[in-house]
Amino acid sequence: MLDRAVAAGASEISPVSEEHGWQMGRIDDPFGHRWEIGKPPGEWPPPDEHQGRD
Repeated sequence: MLDRAVAAGASEISPVSEEHGWQMGRIDDPFGHRWEIGKPPGEWPPPDEHQGRD
């Protein structure tokens, strides 16, 4: 996702790395807005712990 944003004109502020348990990267868009793009590692959404319980 970060690569697509840079290809569309954004400036990379920090490359994707793991921070606080998330994969995060930061960009500035062509209009001057700063964005953080991130996702948790692994499956998302996490499995429902309560599913199947009575």
